[in-house]
Amino acid sequence: MDKIQPLSLSASPEPDESMQSFFNRLAQRNSPDPADGIEPVPADWIASAADLDFRQTQFTDAQITRLSALSGVPFKELRSLAPTEAREKGRWGDAVFHVLGHELPFSCLPNREGRRLCPECLKESAHHRLIWNFRFAQVCTKHQIRLVLSCPECNPRKPKPLDWRVFDLTVCRNGHDLRNLVREPVSEEEISGQRYIENILFDRPQPVPELLRGLQLSETIDVFGHFSDLPPKVRHSLLGASHKRFGQFSGPYNLGAKEPDPRIGFRLSLGLAICQLAPRKMKQALIAAASDEEIWATSDLPRILTYLRSRMMTWESKGFAIGRVVNDVLDSRGMGINW
Repeated sequence: MDKIQPLSLSASPEPDESMQSFFNRLAQRNSPDPADGIEPVPADWIASAADLDFRQTQFTDAQITRLSALSGVPFKELRSLAPTEAREKGRWGDAVFHVLGHELPFSCLPNREGRRLCPECLKESAHHRLIWNFRFAQVCTKHQIRLVLSCPECNPRKPKPLDWRVFDLTVCRNGHDLRNLVREPVSEEEISGQRYIENILFDRPQPVPELLRGLQLSETIDVFGHFSDLPPKVRHSLLGASHKRFGQFSGPYNLGAKEPDPRIGFRLSLGLAICQLAPRKMKQALIAAASDEEIWATSDLPRILTYLRSRMMTWESKGFAIGRVVNDVLDSRGMGINW
């Protein structure tokens, strides 16, 4: 590839900005003034100038090096925000990627070209947040509203998904101001799990339950999701009647199965609520549930516990407190191992 000619005007990415948003702002800075009647530089040209696909969601070091040369932004600054290429990890053959210094399962990346956003966030700063690109983010935890995926002003009966082919991220393709869209409030039960994950991702201080100490972010997401699969009787043993506020779920947990998934927020929050229990209380409740022959024979409890223990066997320190609890519960059914 020919040597890359740096753009005339650079821009620094925001600490929480997606790469597509960064391309868009670079294009804005290096475009003629629309008032002069000259076509603006399309954002996808910025990407192609660095030999990138505007729609891609993971980036190699070579691609980030080219983008650094084009934009004048240091490689390290861009590399932190740009998800790495997926790679297989461990004997399970899991696909994972890295972003902001953390490892995430590949299923967190979307398989759709559209974008979603929070109108209130765009009012505060006209850049697309990195967190909106991940499957587990269905709401804005700051403003407690659901993320917007389409512009109802364009076609109220059948709104089309928002895309990236715009010069200004605050408007849709037809020029409607996305900052003025109607907000759909969401409950704390849909927010708390996602907020916990976001705080880890952006290294924000927060209390860490004993059962989650030592787990990596990808492992925490796995635990949340699979604990949300526990049948209602087991959920009641753990949380009492309060478990009902998270609702019910159809089908087993699979982060990458459907996008968007309006229930994923409730699943993550339920998993967090379970993991916020004291280890002794969790163990007692799960052993009590496992001793019920009907629950053990007809529910997903054995599958979930054996799955989690198998996963924790590959995690550093075998899952710490939560691994010991799960193994002790299985031991109560004669299925324990030397932990």
